[in-house]
Amino acid sequence: MDLAISRAVQSIHWPGSETLMRVVSLAGDGVFWPSSLVAIACLVLLALRAGREAVVLLGVVLVGQILKIGIKNIVGRPRPDRDLVNVLADVTEVYSFPSGHTVHYVVFFGFLWFLTRRWVKSPLLRRPLLGVFDIGISPTPRARW
Repeated sequence: MDLAISRAVQSIHWPGSETLMRVVSLAGDGVFWPSSLVAIACLVLLALRAGREAVVLLGVVLVGQILKIGIKNIVGRPRPDRDLVNVLADVTEVYSFPSGHTVHYVVFFGFLWFLTRRWVKSPLLRRPLLGVFDIGISPTPRARW
């Protein structure tokens, strides 16, 4: 079933779709981009005098990565062959489940969503931030913020 879904999604072509997928994927690629994103978020939190939240964000991301590695080794699902699907990124990990991108996005954007929900009171700032962070963690935006 997942092969059929992958092929259906990859059959949709519109100008810029591959570039968009590559840009969206950057936040979870390798070590540099995700680490940079976490570092920037932690610096912003520190600038907002939210040191505890910066430490928790770092901890949540690290625990998410540790769990991802453990689950990957337990499940042991191999990556799809390049003959089956169009693979846009060169990934060094042997196993494909759970997706490293998905784990990183859920823990990183999910925690930022939580912080925004808790701290930001102005609807002019709150709604756009929740929308951006929600798109990072779920396929469809939540109906009510």
